[in-house]
Amino acid sequence: MQAVHNGGDVGQLRLRLAMVLKETGECIGWCITGPKEALPQPNREMMYGISNQHYNKGYTTQAVRALIQFLFRNTSERELSALAVVHNHASNKVIQKCGFKYVGEIELAGAASSL
Repeated sequence: MQAVHNGGDVGQLRLRLAMVLKETGECIGWCITGPKEALPQPNREMMYGISNQHYNKGYTTQAVRALIQFLFRNTSERELSALAVVHNHASNKVIQKCGFKYVGEIELAGAASSL
């Protein structure tokens, strides 16, 4: 947050946020952005995960959209990447809903992912 306050150059920093259920205060997931060395530049990746009890409720899409909006409004970042295992249809759906465009497949650590 200090980097944002000092002009918006987040560089190699990671921003880690928890998804917290308003009604209970329970941590149900996470949303992170940071550099991924295996990707071509610019290589800032969006990552997320959510507890299986909260699948298909829109929480992940809401969190990813909010983090993207925050980055584009408050930092110098102008491009982001999102990866999902090809057969992870739910994650690929979140990526599409958040406005990412399919570029192709990339092999990382033995698993083909959509980029």
